[in-house]
Amino acid sequence: LYLLLALDVLVTASHIAVPIRWFTFLPVQLAVLFGYGIFAFGVGSVMSLESLATNSGMLSVLTFASSLGRRHAELQERSAFMRVVREKSLRVEAEFKLETSVLSPPQSKEHRDDAASIPTTAATD
Repeated sequence: LYLLLALDVLVTASHIAVPIRWFTFLPVQLAVLFGYGIFAFGVGSVMSLESLATNSGMLSVLTFASSLGRRHAELQERSAFMRVVREKSLRVEAEFKLETSVLSPPQSKEHRDDAASIPTTAATD
């Protein structure tokens, strides 16, 4: 029973604390499941065969749930990162537009009217 609890702690703690991709835990998960199976069924235990099968099933479900939770957390982290990148991109574009509009300020109406009128001279006899 202590072996089962220790293996569950190993799987759960590694999925929570270690910041790596979820599929890299696959060897650990398989080692835990096969390790328990070898010790429980191969070496032997004082528990009944029904209890061992139930414990193996529960350990499998806990391992799968930990893996699924890690995958979900990874997807959440990626979507949060994409939102940050999108926000920064929009901010940079807005700052660029603002900077380019400040560098070429519009001329006042009076100044434009003066520049538009071209003086002409009339011929004299």
